[in-house]
Amino acid sequence: MALCAVAIGSAGATAHAQPGVFRGPYLTDVTSDAITLLWESPTPTTGTIRYGVAAVTENVAVDNVPATHHEVRLTGLSALAAGGTKFVYELEVDGMTYPGSFRTAVVGDAPFSFVVFGDNRSSVPQHMAVLDALLAEPTEAYFAMSTGDMVSDGNNESQWDSFFTIEQPFLAKTPVYLAIGNHEVDGGDWQVPRRIFAAPTTVPPASNDESFYHFVYGNAQIIVINIETHTLFPSVLGVFGGDQEVWLTDVLDNPPAGIQHRFLFIHQGPYSSKPGRDGNFWLRTWLPDLKAANIDVIISGHDHYAERGFAVNGVPYVIHGGGGAPLYDTLGPRVVADHTILYGETRLGYVVVDVDGPHAEVSIRTLDGFTIDNFSYGDPSHPAACVSASDCGGPPTYGCPDGSWECVKSFCRYTCDPGLVDSLVTCFTNTDCENAIGAVCGGQAHCEMPDINPLEWHCLCDVAPQCVSDANCAGLEPPIAGCAGSWACVDETCEFSPDTVCDPPGPTDAGVPDATAAPVDDAGSTAGDDAGGNPANPDAGGGSGSSGGCGCKASSNESPYGVLVWLLLALAALGRRRRVGAWR
Repeated sequence: MALCAVAIGSAGATAHAQPGVFRGPYLTDVTSDAITLLWESPTPTTGTIRYGVAAVTENVAVDNVPATHHEVRLTGLSALAAGGTKFVYELEVDGMTYPGSFRTAVVGDAPFSFVVFGDNRSSVPQHMAVLDALLAEPTEAYFAMSTGDMVSDGNNESQWDSFFTIEQPFLAKTPVYLAIGNHEVDGGDWQVPRRIFAAPTTVPPASNDESFYHFVYGNAQIIVINIETHTLFPSVLGVFGGDQEVWLTDVLDNPPAGIQHRFLFIHQGPYSSKPGRDGNFWLRTWLPDLKAANIDVIISGHDHYAERGFAVNGVPYVIHGGGGAPLYDTLGPRVVADHTILYGETRLGYVVVDVDGPHAEVSIRTLDGFTIDNFSYGDPSHPAACVSASDCGGPPTYGCPDGSWECVKSFCRYTCDPGLVDSLVTCFTNTDCENAIGAVCGGQAHCEMPDINPLEWHCLCDVAPQCVSDANCAGLEPPIAGCAGSWACVDETCEFSPDTVCDPPGPTDAGVPDATAAPVDDAGSTAGDDAGGNPANPDAGGGSGSSGGCGCKASSNESPYGVLVWLLLALAALGRRRRVGAWR
């Protein structure tokens, strides 16, 4: 039986001497009825895909358009088997065969699991160690989310060769989706990864760019946004806000029917414990919207360690950039004013998300597959479930000052002083910021004004970059005790490249320690953000005089704009800036 297959071919892959396939096959964009299979060839070729439930000989699809890049959409799969069924396949190119498998997407409230990993970049041994751990993971991943920075230079074809060589056994059986990172982007251009990864099929509202999108899997909505190629400003009368902002507002306001989970993915998360960084300011301005829209978890990478906590308004967040890139030092769990850190340490690994009806569990795994930290929500029978905030007990060890518990979906979430949320946004003078967020950043803050739009004027901490040369990183302790290696200053950030794969001691069994009872680290304020070179986005670009790319400056003049202009624009903005209505 031959099913419908849509083939898309293109040139652009690097030339290789060997025939057949040098990247792939790999999978993406899976639904209950279809999936996209991709591969790249060194020279223009055609290909044949055989696939079925019991045997690969049941169905066939032919891509007869010679090309170096191939995308074949297999459709009509639901006529063969129910959603969630495992298929096997075999790709034949130039007389050579490449086997693989996949599961179609589950339907409705059926249980499923997916994995999250990212920041693989340049260390082959570390990347291979993470990949081996994913292949050994006992929980079957129905799909995978990459939090970005798959390679160090997204437009370097040879680095993608290395990536696919390492990832091939995993990608041949696991559909993958990408949240692009700053290393995928070169001066705003990400043409190579854009070619390599197919745009996913989305539900309305559709985006006009494949770097931000959303899709439905079972009873979950996956929302992917970025600040590497697009802004994340509050939109004002459709003039100052960009297309991503308008689209995100629409997505948050209109959840698809039957959704019980909403996961938000972005490369740069709202906070950072890396010295010289402060996290994604623009994402923080959207926290009220995300909470009102019932975003269950914000998951990001960018920082090369693992961390979990609650945002200023209680929205859970997870950072995991331990996919193989050089390691970062982290300030770890500590008391900060504007969010709560429950767990954090430098280690390689990945995240597993298990969904079963209204219940979801998010687990941070070690290289050995042990759960080092986790949380769950939506299960009233869970031992840690709550009915009301009174069930949540005392504040966590590192809870933000003046915080309080709330019970959301049977899950205790810790919120900070609500006044901090909006104080992080609007300002007119440096003094406004010193008064508003001085407690957050040691009293030194300024009012950043990237445009004449007052809703884009915001307070930032005055912080210095972590380094300007390798000498600034010399003498730092390894981020993992006893790990041999070397420090280097990369984009004003100290990065540690280990000589061998290093992993801190983990649990001796699958037990999960109390994440709120970790040893007390020295308190310290966070600062800065990443270097990536996006001039339209102060969180994505570094440069001389900036604090690691967050857009912070050592000093700033008072506003050059008149009060009248500010008031007129502010009044106009009131007609556009909104908060999403709650939904259940």
